Amino acid sequence: MDRLLRACTSIDYPEYEIIVVDDSTDPESLRRIKRWARHPRVRVIHRDRREGFKGGALNEGLRHLSPESRFVLFLDADFIPPPDILQRGLEHFEDDRVAAVQGYQDHVLNWDETPVTRVVRVSTISGYLVDFYARSLLDTLKQLTGGAMILRTEVIRRLGFSTNCLTEDWDLTLRLYLEGYEIVYDPRLRVLAECPSTLRDYIRQQMRWAEGHIRVARNYFKRVLTSPLMTLRQKMEFLLLSLFYLQSVLFLLGVGCTLIADPTPSGPLSTRLGLLLFLFDLLAPLSMGLTASWVAGGVRENLLGLVLFPLTFTATAPFLALASIRGLILEDGNLEEGWYRTEKTGHITVAPLVVRSLTSSNPLMVEGADLEDC
Repeated sequence: MDRLLRACTSIDYPEYEIIVVDDSTDPESLRRIKRWARHPRVRVIHRDRREGFKGGALNEGLRHLSPESRFVLFLDADFIPPPDILQRGLEHFEDDRVAAVQGYQDHVLNWDETPVTRVVRVSTISGYLVDFYARSLLDTLKQLTGGAMILRTEVIRRLGFSTNCLTEDWDLTLRLYLEGYEIVYDPRLRVLAECPSTLRDYIRQQMRWAEGHIRVARNYFKRVLTSPLMTLRQKMEFLLLSLFYLQSVLFLLGVGCTLIADPTPSGPLSTRLGLLLFLFDLLAPLSMGLTASWVAGGVRENLLGLVLFPLTFTATAPFLALASIRGLILEDGNLEEGWYRTEKTGHITVAPLVVRSLTSSNPLMVEGADLEDC
């Protein structure tokens, strides 16, 4: 909390305010929040009940925006934004069609804490430095990822966030495109973040994303494919993204068919085909992670994460398959069981000098007592 608010109050921009939506109950969090509430830029909003998942908290913050607000930057609790994030991000809004700008969530603060954090690091840079960047070059559907994103206030006030959804960012992404708006991805908006550090937290996070993603895609499927405001490329990307988490189901089916089929060289084609699919699912994340690590300049540092990346996919496939099936079958009202808050420890394992270099030139982010303690 202190780390985030020190960074937010040091953003290099003349006119902005910080709204903290807090639903804490522990005394230490409340004590720290009260201290920050005295800051001239900070307004603290307390919620007595956690309703509407993350979307409910975001909507609560929107209700307290200044009437003069034109743009809103959304940050999660474990983020460290750079000082120039607003100056860089707002450049894209000269085009009236742009409703949102998505930044690069660099999960680097504790990337070497555990084998799980190393895998998460490789996974996230694969998404942001390869997948998202390619979508921008090809001008296909760009996706909001829940944090490090800037939106036009008038647009998000009108649309709001879904409060009955496990993936409110994916839901908002599709609604923006259905309204004819554009989303810009800018990797220069590099916000430092933490990784979930245990396999249990990682699996629960991925299951929530899988279930919510599939359900949202199912709900908007016909509207997106028939929308006159979306391009053919955007619709093709939507089809690809809609099936993304279902690969775990197909992966398990392929492995099962391979195991029960005749393993001899003269066996049926399904044996060889199943084996090829199995190898593809192992090699695809490895090649993508290797490319992202090369772009990020850290192939050697990410070597363990690269090796564990395909193995982790194999280990989590049964859980993702279960969550994907839930997303296909369950209606929007049955969500409580699928919602998990992803635990973050607050630990920073990278050296303070590394954090300083990653956050440009703001010493307030690295000289505080919290970072020295870490």
